Amino acid sequence: MTTLRAPAPLDLTLLAVAGGIALAWQGAPPLWLLPLALLLLYPRLTRYPALALLAALWMHSPWQYTAPIAVESRCNATLRLDDFPARGYPVGSRFTAVITAPGDCPLATGDRLTFNDYQPVARQPGDTLRARLHLKPGNNSAANQRQRLRGYAAINNAETVADAPVPWLIRQRLALAARIDRTFPPAQRPWLRALLLGDRSGLNADAQTRLRRSGTSHLIAISGLHLALIAGLIYLALRPLLASLPPRWRRGVQPRTIALHLTLAASLAYALLTGGAAPVLRAWLMLAAVALCWHIPVIGSRDALKLAALGVLLQNPWQLGAVGAWLSFSAVAIILYSAPLWRELRPLKQWLLLQLLITAILTPLGWALFGGISLIAPLANLILIPWLAPVLTLAILALILPVLVAPASWLLDHYLRALAQLARFDLAYITPPWQPSTMTALLFTIACLLTLARWRSPLRFEQNPRPCEAGESRGGGVVMSRSDSKRTRKLLMILQRPNWQTLTAPPLWFALTLATALVTTFAPAGDYHAPNGSAILRAGGKTIIHNTGLRSRNHGRDDAARYLLPELRRHAARPDAIVLTGKNLRDVSALKTLLDAWPDTPVYSTVIIPNLPYPVTYCPATNPAGITFIKTNAGCSARFGDAVLTAP
Repeated sequence: MTTLRAPAPLDLTLLAVAGGIALAWQGAPPLWLLPLALLLLYPRLTRYPALALLAALWMHSPWQYTAPIAVESRCNATLRLDDFPARGYPVGSRFTAVITAPGDCPLATGDRLTFNDYQPVARQPGDTLRARLHLKPGNNSAANQRQRLRGYAAINNAETVADAPVPWLIRQRLALAARIDRTFPPAQRPWLRALLLGDRSGLNADAQTRLRRSGTSHLIAISGLHLALIAGLIYLALRPLLASLPPRWRRGVQPRTIALHLTLAASLAYALLTGGAAPVLRAWLMLAAVALCWHIPVIGSRDALKLAALGVLLQNPWQLGAVGAWLSFSAVAIILYSAPLWRELRPLKQWLLLQLLITAILTPLGWALFGGISLIAPLANLILIPWLAPVLTLAILALILPVLVAPASWLLDHYLRALAQLARFDLAYITPPWQPSTMTALLFTIACLLTLARWRSPLRFEQNPRPCEAGESRGGGVVMSRSDSKRTRKLLMILQRPNWQTLTAPPLWFALTLATALVTTFAPAGDYHAPNGSAILRAGGKTIIHNTGLRSRNHGRDDAARYLLPELRRHAARPDAIVLTGKNLRDVSALKTLLDAWPDTPVYSTVIIPNLPYPVTYCPATNPAGITFIKTNAGCSARFGDAVLTAP
């Protein structure tokens, strides 16, 4: 009979840290718990709850928590752009910047904010501005915490500070961007800047749509794929070079060991050169975990993945809610846990099977996060991912050797043509009327990973333990040291009694997935307030939309598609009416998106909106949606249930 033993300490540590961060997501635990957590670390019985508590405290520590701006104010400060600016709305630019001199603003040197600059002036990283700011309170969102942003500010007036010092990394990014612009044709520059520098500001709405429809957005955004390709190229170049050196120069160290460490250092420099985005740093931590496995052979590839995940959570606990982290770690886990299925196959069959598994398992998660399914994505990734390696290789070499510019440009041109052709099919991308919740998709992914992990053999903690392994179950009991008290021994036996095989059974997790999908779809839902100010209100069995948000093709923004449609689809609902209480573009321009989805939805307004190309009824006396409109000499007001619909 197989005897079950408790999961490995690394597994429990990762679960404890992730659980502590998840529990502290909505609020910080009191600081007086810190001494208690440190005391509870020593006893084995309370070690992992103590780790969870320490992770929660670390998440809200001054080193990880960025306090948002508390009040709105107008003040003067000096700031420096630390990344390439994106196009603003309606004019100008939008960028993140670091405060170099707070002036009379309630800020500190080093604070990072998002700025809207409405001046039609071209900005670039490293520019130092002395500006009049309109500070707006931060929303304390997880996205802001991940980026260490304190809030938002509008620049009312700014002047560039001449001869201000520019950090070395920013100077190198600008130099590489300038070299790309000098070397390649104008049509290819935005793509290469995105591929090599992470600067996507030059990609227009058509390019973004092309990437979304083909399911290849991850090929352009700087991520682990790019770092892996760059690291692989560096390693392949260094290893034969180091092998040719005399052994005495290497002090007896194997060439591949030196090449691995130099690759690790060079890839870190590249990660910082691209702006140090979270996906690239995650990939670098995975590479560092692989290097650790090289020095400590007892650490396997699966443990390396867990160490990388633990490192990511300790470096920035707010990454637990990052979509990119879920997708990247899930993809790597699929590759590792499916190894028994593809290890003995030929390379082409390995590639086909891995693409099939990754697409099948991660499609529900992408569907839940982005609202649609790219049917062409499996074929697009089969073709374009292997093609990306020579494209990047030739592009990098062309920046060094001008003689290679022509072949590099030719290869990139055909790569972009293939991307456009794949996105052109009518059924390349579909948007089903129902959309799973994020929790449903995550549970499905976990169930699939458990299925892969147990496909050929039981999980590690389901196997028979070694006879003399201390602290593990043996013959149904627990091996204890003499120093353990009887009470501690009994408690540890109770903790090791849970049937881990049942808890990790894939049918259980598939059943949880189905139950979660049913509950989130059919359970009564409350009101939903989007970050942009739009809302979905429910009362008396009716559902209405209050204002639609902004839609701008030139800036690639659609608030209705980003916030409102997914919320309605998760509950298999449709709006009974749309109410507009504002008349600027930020309130009404996304109306087209909603009417494209539900053309027969009536639209009402409390203000007169001229030149709107859709039928809108102003302040109707009656309506089937249950909205109460009151017309007075001062104008029109509306009420729906307990909510008063006012202008934003």
